[in-house]
Amino acid sequence: MDKILNIAYAKGQNLEAFVTKSLTQLADLGYGIVIIPLDVPGNESAQKTFALIKNGQVDFAIFHLSDLHPIYPADDLIIAALSERHDAQDCLVINEDCYAPSEELRLKAGSTVHVSSIIQSEQLKKLNPSINVVISSNDILKNIDLLNSGSVNAVILPKVFADKAIFTAPVKLVNLHPKEMIPAPGQGTFGFVTLAENLKIRRILKSIHEKETAEMTNVERTIKHLVPENSQPYVVAYCYKDKSSNFHALGSFYNSETATLRFASHSQSTSNGLAEIIFNSLYHK
Repeated sequence: MDKILNIAYAKGQNLEAFVTKSLTQLADLGYGIVIIPLDVPGNESAQKTFALIKNGQVDFAIFHLSDLHPIYPADDLIIAALSERHDAQDCLVINEDCYAPSEELRLKAGSTVHVSSIIQSEQLKKLNPSINVVISSNDILKNIDLLNSGSVNAVILPKVFADKAIFTAPVKLVNLHPKEMIPAPGQGTFGFVTLAENLKIRRILKSIHEKETAEMTNVERTIKHLVPENSQPYVVAYCYKDKSSNFHALGSFYNSETATLRFASHSQSTSNGLAEIIFNSLYHK
């Protein structure tokens, strides 16, 4: 068996810091790691990466799970393993000049926050109606650059990236609790994607798969997958398990036709049927 694994990922995302445990486990199994960073933006990066997997140039690729659409990877690709879960919550990164400790969200009234989606925008405005929200890019590095340039007051980033980002401008970080600002499904987790027919690589990845992480992210991603595709950008979901092994799921859906924001939550002792309960509460309410 070839003991070298070629891995692709999006350049600039400091892969080793996010999947340290997984890479260490692979090294302990005797595999050498060759990391191939891809310097192409957004969805173009995903498509190029999928092509590299399909033509055998890389063994697998690692993606932030929330960036993988529920109906992707394509039928001939598979998410063969998940990493451990880091903080799933969002983080409000504020230019120091706009930081106000006594204000709601510690953000000066009238400040403008750049976000990546309409559902993120609607949740944020509910938490602080006095701010302005701009839906810009879901490119994390681009949003960090905007903040560093001083051209924006604040941005929302996944906490997993905000904690390890390099900010050249003075900023303040305000963590947003996932019960108040529900994050994107799968946020804080990384997925290992390979060819469905590549049984050798799938066996290797199965040995490092975090099953407990999958219990939660499967609920989140199923909620989004149940929603019609044209409405999926308007859905967020978060699931966690408490010390007694009970499952708790939360979801939010922005109905663009009625301009209303809906919330749902449910707790039970098993994950079975949990996604369907949240979906029905959000979408058929």
